[in-house]
Amino acid sequence: MQGRHVTCPDCGRRLIIPPEALDRIVRCSKCSRTFRASAVKVNEADILDWLSVKLDDDEEATVMVRPVFDTNAPALSGGAQAAQAVAPPEPGDEGSLKAGQKIRLVRIDDHGALFEFPASRLLETPFRCSMPRACLRCGAQSHLEAHVLMYAHKLLSGVDLEAEHAAGAMKLTDNEACNLSPEELLSRLPRVPNVPHPGDLPMPYWLCDMCTTGNVISAELQVDSNGNGRGRLLILHLRRAEEFMTNAGGEGQADFAKLHEMAAGLVENPWDHVPQFVQDRVRQWWRARRNERFLGYVPDRDHVRTEDGVAGIVITADRLIYHTRQRHYECSAAEPMEMQLAMGGKTGVVRINTAAWKLKHMTVDRDGVGRLRYCLTTGKFHAVWH
Repeated sequence: MQGRHVTCPDCGRRLIIPPEALDRIVRCSKCSRTFRASAVKVNEADILDWLSVKLDDDEEATVMVRPVFDTNAPALSGGAQAAQAVAPPEPGDEGSLKAGQKIRLVRIDDHGALFEFPASRLLETPFRCSMPRACLRCGAQSHLEAHVLMYAHKLLSGVDLEAEHAAGAMKLTDNEACNLSPEELLSRLPRVPNVPHPGDLPMPYWLCDMCTTGNVISAELQVDSNGNGRGRLLILHLRRAEEFMTNAGGEGQADFAKLHEMAAGLVENPWDHVPQFVQDRVRQWWRARRNERFLGYVPDRDHVRTEDGVAGIVITADRLIYHTRQRHYECSAAEPMEMQLAMGGKTGVVRINTAAWKLKHMTVDRDGVGRLRYCLTTGKFHAVWH
């Protein structure tokens, strides 16, 4: 096996560091001690190799180290994130819950908001339904799927435990979860096997059917044989975290004000709310001009959802662009336009009239209507709605 040989500063075992892991934070697979070995770019295949590598016969005394989350290293993408572990809490973060405290905010940083709560709260129906009914990644409020939260013995960042779970899919689709009350929802969701009680009880969180679970939420549960102990939740999106803390009964606590202040001051990039593969499709027909600010993308529901990004409207602070494979229209924010909207149930039809072109029919869902109105208002378009 090729790599640099180092010694674990805790257990003293001889370790092999792959060349790609130099200058990164790594974890000894023998004693679990983390230390800096050395930051370079890695890909998904490299990390999978690190986790599955077998030692040669003449290296029986050598223990392979595993990369963990490094706050000084560049963010990885896609499956590479699945091999990372959440950075351990900073010194002083390990305080305990006060008597009768329902939930505690352990810390807030660029990796999200980390909460701690008594494990007994998982017996409460309202607590297990505290996640906001919005996509934890993009904030969409339609086409939502209810995913069961997977509690592990420690926080794992980006590990899609649901996809790896032997029990199969641990979720309800949009049609199955639509209009269910909290009690009905919990009764329909499966229990989590091989997790100590009460962590086996279903606790739903929500994602739209275009977003993935990686690096959105992580859960930890440490309990004794009687089910007493603590749980921890790490929620990446601070505004979703604020809604969760409110629903979980933590709004009156002193640390809630800090979370609220940080969430209110959060400057978000709308482009980050577009799923990655949709971004790739949109880039094929839209190129941002110099200093052009992206405001939003509204898919054309005359096309199926699996084709999102192929057709629809991109709105920037400078212009509106409508595109399909057959046509491409643009108008500037300063041009007058008339917008006609006819809603019927969950979808509606939009018509756009400008001096240069007319769009006679575009189907949008309620999320699309809200996003279209918001972007046109934010961009100060000269649009008149009928």
